Amino acid sequence: MWCTAHGESLGVTVAHTAALRLVLHVGEEGADDERRAELAESLGRELRELDGAEVSPLDGGEAPEGAKSGGAVALGALLVAMAQPELVSAVLAAVEAWAAGRTGRSVRIEIDGDSIEVTGLSAKDRRRLIDSWLEHRSTGPDSERDT
Repeated sequence: MWCTAHGESLGVTVAHTAALRLVLHVGEEGADDERRAELAESLGRELRELDGAEVSPLDGGEAPEGAKSGGAVALGALLVAMAQPELVSAVLAAVEAWAAGRTGRSVRIEIDGDSIEVTGLSAKDRRRLIDSWLEHRSTGPDSERDT
């Protein structure tokens, strides 16, 4: 069982209409870069079915020298932008359904630089931990939602 929660800045830019941005980092035990990209695409397809959520690969900054594209993609990372904060629950439910029953998969969820990762928990414990994390974010002392 592994859980981490920490804050870090990502410098992510999305449309001004998005009230909330989530960054999802997907992984799987023993996965290489190609597999992480496949996992992100798989989860992205699931999330694109949600109305009101804009899903795209996370821009990883400058592409390595010699790369054919203009920018690098952070392998295994998705940016989910929503105009309505209440869509967070639907996104997290879709993430949980995607990861359920698949041993070794992990998803690190980031909101405004605050992140949580749960690996090796039962679905019930994972849901309880995520709910607690979201509750802390909405009522915590450094939450902008209190003002």
